[in-house]
Amino acid sequence: MISRSGTGGPGRLVLIFALSVLLPSLSLAALAWRSVEKERRALLAERRSGLQRAAILIRRELIGSVEKMRAEEEERPYYQYEPFFFDANSVGFGLNYVKSPISDTPPSPLIEGYFQLNPIGEVQSPNDPLGAIQSANEPLAQSSEGGVSVEGERAAPGDGPAQSGPHDEEQPEQPHIASEQEDTSRTPARDDRAAQQRDRQIVAQSGRTRRAKENFERNFLPQIKREQQVLPRNGKGQFLGISDRNREQRVSKKSVVANLDARTNAGQMLEGQIVRIADDDANQEEEIDVVASPFLLKSAPDGGVLAYRYVDIPNLNGAFGIKSPFLRFVQGFTLDTAYVTGPLFTDIRARYLDVPGGRAALVPENATPPSGEIVLEESLPPLPGYRLIVTDDDPTWVANRVREQAALFAVVAGGLLLVITAGLVFSIRTVRAELGLARRKSDFVSAVTHELRTPLTGIKMYADMLKEGWVRDEATRSEYVGFMAEETDRLARLVNRVLDFARTEQGNRPVSSMDLEEPIRDVERDFGPFIDEKGFALEVDLRDRRKVLADPDAVKQILLNLLENAVKYARDAEDRRITLSTRADGAHTVLSVADHGPGVPEGERQRIFSDFYRTGEELTRETTGAGIGLALVKRLAEGIGGAVEIRENQGGGAVFRVLLRTA
Repeated sequence: MISRSGTGGPGRLVLIFALSVLLPSLSLAALAWRSVEKERRALLAERRSGLQRAAILIRRELIGSVEKMRAEEEERPYYQYEPFFFDANSVGFGLNYVKSPISDTPPSPLIEGYFQLNPIGEVQSPNDPLGAIQSANEPLAQSSEGGVSVEGERAAPGDGPAQSGPHDEEQPEQPHIASEQEDTSRTPARDDRAAQQRDRQIVAQSGRTRRAKENFERNFLPQIKREQQVLPRNGKGQFLGISDRNREQRVSKKSVVANLDARTNAGQMLEGQIVRIADDDANQEEEIDVVASPFLLKSAPDGGVLAYRYVDIPNLNGAFGIKSPFLRFVQGFTLDTAYVTGPLFTDIRARYLDVPGGRAALVPENATPPSGEIVLEESLPPLPGYRLIVTDDDPTWVANRVREQAALFAVVAGGLLLVITAGLVFSIRTVRAELGLARRKSDFVSAVTHELRTPLTGIKMYADMLKEGWVRDEATRSEYVGFMAEETDRLARLVNRVLDFARTEQGNRPVSSMDLEEPIRDVERDFGPFIDEKGFALEVDLRDRRKVLADPDAVKQILLNLLENAVKYARDAEDRRITLSTRADGAHTVLSVADHGPGVPEGERQRIFSDFYRTGEELTRETTGAGIGLALVKRLAEGIGGAVEIRENQGGGAVFRVLLRTA
């Protein structure tokens, strides 16, 4: 049978194929790397920009919230830092004794509690009425716990530190207060009501405001006391070293006098009581200036923040036993840092921090910064001692996004590369097929030429010998004539095969229901002598057969080509039997031709049915033929709706099976 060594494609085609795949692959890889790197830088810049923008907005919102609250507090009248005061806006000759609007809960959640440091160093709070009342009823020269004992004449606020000296024995004047009721004497009922009111105020005091006062006394009191004594003012009444935007509160002179005098009688006053001021001074209705500094901010080691201001009140009646023209108070409040760093900051952060994996924290300056890469760290002027830190807690976010982009690009690039590779492979296979077909056509021409030249040469030679009368012996003459007839039959078969091969390109043949016995017997009769002459034995087995849809001439051509192929390639076999048989196989009837030759290698079994396919080189090939016999078998079988295949024969050799449709 057919035996063929593998042949590789031209080296130049392989090189072109390798370069065609390698160059696009390298270009795609370079493009992918540049795109991924560009995407990484863009995502990183966008992420950093987003975190920085969020930090700026959070910082601005925090500062704005605190500054808005501080501006509102700077508008607060100085006398509201007393638990109760005479309202300067009272109508007529009387003043209404009212409760301070900040004596209970601070109006802003940013404020923890209020405090006031009076000119003799006592700490009191409008949130702690009992403490204020007790301080007002203590001896004026007695300092509060932790305070500074003040003796002698006080210096004016603009004269620098107070000078110590003997205590002035002169007591302050009593308040010029007379009740609108004609009987101003104290009664047990009034005392009871005052006591009950103080009890209610004590109960109303919250732990929150108490902590604010304790925080002030613990962290800020000593330093504020020192500043209170030495802070000078210039000729314009401005506090030196603080700001040039001091605020002047215009209040009525009678309310200033009444509020200063009322401190010593606070325990006798009731909320809502209206009193009439004695008209000892004709200028009681005039307005005077109370000078207040802007709020200053200080931080404590434990994270507390204090806002305080200096207030200079004209000393109209020698209150506190001080004879200087001004009485200096320090008023302020402590920030509720738990609220600022908690709910307030959380709300602001939720509104502005929208970068995945970004984190913003408001921490004391001495605290350990949060984990993660710090993108921005800034201080907050309205919150001294605190800093805003924005970090990137997910440094892999950009890498993950880039990895996703790279994966997507890889899929696209891989698909494109696959298409390119498939196209190149298809092109190369097509080129190789065309080149192979061209080579086989060239081999076909050479083979046909050789097949035609050999018998023609022999026929011409014997014809010339007979023509010239060189052969006189009748037996020899008969031999030469027989050889010429045999070669003529060989030429006829070759020409008919070529013509049949050309006709198969025109399409399918008409088929009809037929019995295979007739064409098989015709082939056995016509081709049997040739098989016997070559030393082969043809065995025919038609026991298992059915009618098929086919064309008789096509069946004959198929059998002739298969039998000739078996004789040609099994010439060296020890077992020289050729078996032609039929058998039913489902919807098909199988027509088989089996030999015991060398067989067909696995890799050759599909190629041997290709047009003009022949093994080996034309100049060294031992077998004859034009390479169209098996190709013609395939075309004829497919033309009548069948198929052809090859299998290995048991015991060696090959079996060609033609599958025909059962009628």
